[in-house]
Amino acid sequence: MAGEGHVMHPNHLARVIIRAAKRRTTITYGELAGELGLIARGLGPQLGQLEAWCGQHKLPPLTVAVVRQDTGRPSDEGRYNARRYADMSDEEIEALQQSIFDHDWDKYGKVFG
Repeated sequence: MAGEGHVMHPNHLARVIIRAAKRRTTITYGELAGELGLIARGLGPQLGQLEAWCGQHKLPPLTVAVVRQDTGRPSDEGRYNARRYADMSDEEIEALQQSIFDHDWDKYGKVFG
């Protein structure tokens, strides 16, 4: 298994999250880490890169679909449009998650492989 210092391109994370989004479901940090052969504790920086990449490309924030098992919410430190997820209501989080589920990710096949 890769350690916390393992650096991965944001597309690797995106592919796994998009598969969950197409099933119209969130994915826990543990599930995401397991699919990538990593440990959940080491995902923060890589999810931050993916978050920034989505923002730069005007895409819905894929990171909002990655949630804590105990709360069902994304990391408090995650951001969308400069607002921390911690500062958003459950309804706002659910609306962002819905935007992930509704987005046509297939048109990005060449980007995400």
